[in-house]
Amino acid sequence: MAISLDIHKQLDKFRLDIHLHTDGKNICLFGPSGSGKTMTLNCISGLETPDEGYIRVNDIVYYHSEENRNIPTAKRKIGYVLQNYALFPHLTVFQNILFGLHHLPKKERIERGMHFLDIIHLSTLKDRYPSQLSGGQQQRVALARSLILDPDILLMDEPFSALDYNLKKELREQLLAILSHYKGQTVFVTHNLEEAYDICDSIAVYSQGHIIALDKKTEIFPEPPRLHVSVAPKYAHMAGLLQSD
Repeated sequence: MAISLDIHKQLDKFRLDIHLHTDGKNICLFGPSGSGKTMTLNCISGLETPDEGYIRVNDIVYYHSEENRNIPTAKRKIGYVLQNYALFPHLTVFQNILFGLHHLPKKERIERGMHFLDIIHLSTLKDRYPSQLSGGQQQRVALARSLILDPDILLMDEPFSALDYNLKKELREQLLAILSHYKGQTVFVTHNLEEAYDICDSIAVYSQGHIIALDKKTEIFPEPPRLHVSVAPKYAHMAGLLQSD
C-alpha cells in the first residue's frame, strides 16, 4: 500500500504545501493545531480540493490538476473517522455499521455486520442507539462503519481528542487490535506524542502548512516518549514542536 501526494492550497492567511510519499502501513500526521493536518485529510478524501498538485493512492490517481482529474468523494475507496465520530443518531449500532453496504445482498450485509460487531466487541449492544453508548463505544462503531467498506486507505482525525487520559490508553490498545484486521493503510492525525508513537510506523511532522520531517518513528525518536521528549540528533531542531499532552 502506498500514498503519494504533492498538493498546494491557498486560504486567506494560510498556505498548505505538502509533499508526502509513504508505503508504510500506518503514518501519523503530527503537529500543533492549525498546521494543516486535517486539511490534508480532507484533500485526500475529496472534501477539499487543492489548487494544484496530485494525490495518488496505490495506483489510483484521485486528483491531478494538470490532467483535470478529481474523483468525487463517494467514488474514492476511503474510510474516514472524524473527531466527533458522526454516527447517525436515529440508527442503531448495527444499522450504523451496515450503512454503506446497501449494494450487497441482505444475507451478505448481515454476515459482514456481525463479523465486525465481533471485532469491536459490541455484539450485545447492536440494538442500542449512539446516545446510549460511551465515547469509546461510539468510536469503535465509527471505526467498524469505515472498515466494513474495505477501504484502500483509512483516515482518522484525532479520534481520542475528547477522551480522558486513562480512557485514551485503553482505546489505543483496542484500536491497534482492530487495525490488526485491516490490510490497508492508515493516516492518523494527532498532536499527542504518545499516540503517534504507539499507533504509527512513520511520522510526518507538520509546521505551518509544511512537512518539516518524514521518517520512521524509530529514526525520529530514539526511544518511546514518556514525560520528556527525546529526539534523534538529526531532528534536534524540531524539539520545540514535539511536546506530549
